[in-house]
Amino acid sequence: MVDGDTIRVVPDGATDERRVRLLGIDAPEVRGTPECGGPEATDVLVDLVPVGSTVTLVGDPTQDDVDRYDRLLRYVERDGTDVGERLVASGWVATYVVGDDFQRLGRYAAAQDRAEAAGRGAWGSC
Repeated sequence: MVDGDTIRVVPDGATDERRVRLLGIDAPEVRGTPECGGPEATDVLVDLVPVGSTVTLVGDPTQDDVDRYDRLLRYVERDGTDVGERLVASGWVATYVVGDDFQRLGRYAAAQDRAEAAGRGAWGSC
């Protein structure tokens, strides 16, 4: 795990680890001076994707393949669950759009609205 919106994976058939930035979300920072909710967002991601888990990486044709830090930009799914959407629903991360709207924006925005209305995560703590 790197932080609340980035994980490390070893893709099938590869020997080297890659960093994956989850599409459509932004987590508070944990590096330097941690931002409110940063450690909590990271903890939720660790719970959703424990080290050693098998995940499915899904691209989005409306988004770039990699970001400026050479991280893969992907939705992450584990056991049929959209990890990014669950993170947004927890209230510890926010929906994040860079450039064009991403395909799952409607679902993510609805999850964020519910989390904010309920005061979950950072919405009730920060």
